[in-house]
Amino acid sequence: MIIFRITNHHLEFKKFTNGINNYNVNITKPIQEPEKQKNLNYFKLYKESIYNQIYFLKLSKFISKKIKNTDLSKSNKIKAIYIPENKYTPNKIVIGGLVPKKGDNYYFHIFLSLYLKNENINNFYLVKKDNIDEKLINKLIKVLKRYKEGRNKQGEFPRNKNHEIILKTIDKIILIIFGKNFYENFSMKSSVKFTSSDFKEYVYYPNKKNSKSLFLITNEKELKLVKDSNKYDIIFP
Repeated sequence: MIIFRITNHHLEFKKFTNGINNYNVNITKPIQEPEKQKNLNYFKLYKESIYNQIYFLKLSKFISKKIKNTDLSKSNKIKAIYIPENKYTPNKIVIGGLVPKKGDNYYFHIFLSLYLKNENINNFYLVKKDNIDEKLINKLIKVLKRYKEGRNKQGEFPRNKNHEIILKTIDKIILIIFGKNFYENFSMKSSVKFTSSDFKEYVYYPNKKNSKSLFLITNEKELKLVKDSNKYDIIFP
């Protein structure tokens, strides 16, 4: 029985791996136009919904192959790679309103870093202080206030009726417990401190640890900052 299960798991893993390897992905031009879900049956929908993650997987392998012969500790300069997120962020089918997708803050950075880690490549990237210098509760209140005041933009939470129900429920609980003046009196100040980077508007995430960690640059503004500094050596592309 145990041998049968091991063999069965091995065959399933091999089938899954072959499926990924045979999945057609153009690294230089990811799909960025979501298909209309209503035109797809469930099995087609599920198959296409994993495109984004398979793209990140193959992009990380592509990067790994390109830099495999680079000695990251050869000089004192930190090695950087430039992968513009507006060009290389996949955007096909996303099932579920809470699933991260293109347009979410640091979606590209997080998932590419995850798959680079799988290739034994440690990296860090820049995060704007304005994006992280606040607690989770601050972010929640900010979303609630924006929604209540009708200032939501396309793509922002809440993205569907279920999200609206969640926000309305939280809003009712807050008003019952803290009163109707809660939003006016709530302080958005944060006591959290962050480690500064070489660039005043940003922090590093995660904290860069050694010269063997790659610096992931994802837009032209970051690229200019890096080029104006003498601490980094761009090795890709």
